[in-house]
Amino acid sequence: MDRVPLRAVVSNPTTKATEPGPFIALEHLDGAMGRLLPELAIGERPAGDSIEFRPGDVLFGKLRPYLAKSLLVTEQGHCSSELLVLRPDMKKLEPRYLAYVVQTHDFVEWANRDSYGVKMPRTSWQALSGFPLPLPSLDEQREIAEQLDREADRIDLLLELAERERRLLRERRRALFNQTLFADTSGTGFDS
Repeated sequence: MDRVPLRAVVSNPTTKATEPGPFIALEHLDGAMGRLLPELAIGERPAGDSIEFRPGDVLFGKLRPYLAKSLLVTEQGHCSSELLVLRPDMKKLEPRYLAYVVQTHDFVEWANRDSYGVKMPRTSWQALSGFPLPLPSLDEQREIAEQLDREADRIDLLLELAERERRLLRERRRALFNQTLFADTSGTGFDS
């Protein structure tokens, strides 16, 4: 499969937002999952120093890139300057395919390799732009993205079920402690 430098099919627009709108910051993104954290609501914010994005763009966290915080955006808005806006050339690159690529180990390692700073390492567009992107045909990219969508949905459901089971087990553990330690079953008057 041919590989091309990321910059051959992706741009990094840095247009400052001029209108209020939905605002996404680094803390809104779930590391290594390519999605928003469900417990943090996205709010409207004035333009300020934020960067515009549009549907089909992929956001990637440049601060501590090893956290692999990314998101394929589906609506227009603006984001923190700690996020890079990666805009695919839609004639050559499927946005969902790009969204999966930026979550891969290879991409994140590439981002880490050239990051700078010790306590709060950062990557840059300049560092990421040389990433050797595997570039199958658009049809193949769509097929790959659809397959990954299905598998990611299945895995997300399994994670949700496992988390629900974990919560129930924690509740059961706590109930067991309460029942054992505070129930007056021995006639000793413990709960008085």
